[in-house]
Amino acid sequence: MKNFLLLFSMLLCFKSGFTQTLTASPTTVVSGNEVTVTGVGESQVARFSVMYSYALSPANSSVTVEMVNGSLSYYSAATLAPTTLKLKLTSTASTAQTVSIWFHCAVNNDQTNTQNTNYQTPVTITVSPAQATTYYNVAKSGSFTRNNCGAGTIGSTVTYTVAANTYSSTVSQAAADNQAIAAVNANGQAFANANGQCLTAYYNSEISASFIKNDCPTDSSPSATTYNYTVAANSHVSTISQADADSKALNDLNTNGQINANNLDVCNDNRLGYKTKFRSSLCDDSSDVRSSVWLKVNVDLTGISFNSYATSGIYAYTNQTGDTRAAAGYYTDLYSDPSDGAYIRVFQVGPNGELVSYSLCSIP
Repeated sequence: MKNFLLLFSMLLCFKSGFTQTLTASPTTVVSGNEVTVTGVGESQVARFSVMYSYALSPANSSVTVEMVNGSLSYYSAATLAPTTLKLKLTSTASTAQTVSIWFHCAVNNDQTNTQNTNYQTPVTITVSPAQATTYYNVAKSGSFTRNNCGAGTIGSTVTYTVAANTYSSTVSQAAADNQAIAAVNANGQAFANANGQCLTAYYNSEISASFIKNDCPTDSSPSATTYNYTVAANSHVSTISQADADSKALNDLNTNGQINANNLDVCNDNRLGYKTKFRSSLCDDSSDVRSSVWLKVNVDLTGISFNSYATSGIYAYTNQTGDTRAAAGYYTDLYSDPSDGAYIRVFQVGPNGELVSYSLCSIP
């Protein structure tokens, strides 16, 4: 007999000569599950007290026993509930194993004020092998086109389905589903050839058109180069009519012809250049430096309602095609109006390159 000593502090037992016994429920358990051991015949006079150890008979290395933590409950004088505890049994054997668990315990007898500390009694339990989970496939389908039709016809498309629960696996759900997918791929085409129809085929005529890029952002435009796009004859097939085949070709032309032009052409920036003078002080011309500033749009700057240091929606750039905005400061000659008379209009560019205001300074 191989002893598996688990010292359970204040567990259960019974005394020889008393009617108390131990029972297990259930008596047959699948490996990894629990069994409840219950005391029978307990009373306030005689009741189970301390367990010192337990052992398995016959000695069986494939079966192990583990007490479930917190499962011990002693006999209750108030409710008369018996002493119970739970054991978890596991087995590595491939066949059922029947074992007796011998409890080495002590019992208290209040009537005689004695304690028996060397009593052994068994419960017998059969442990079955763990049952593997079986996974069944979900329904899997595939579309297949009949490919054995004669000249001038085209096969119809049919759906081949492997019903749910046709295949199983103890490995995983994916393994079961993969079997169904493999069956669809292996049998679908033969199913289509046997069950699909051979329909009259209509093929499109050649069609072509020219396209201009149409996806340029605001303030830019395409180079105006046209790009021809052709849908070759017999690129599209229909089993409905010649018109339907030609309609498919037209949709192809309009969609992909425009995409082709958009991919091939470039967008030109529409910013307009102005020769200006930069000065660091508003009306001090001694710091004038000749430079160029480009605006995105050709706008009458006299019509702008400026709010000081508020974005006007018009930005000054350092070059015509780049994105670098002009430095903050004052710019002359950007725009002048004949009515300004003896004054020159000086525009202020804000910290983000925006035109924020203008002032009139006397012409030196």
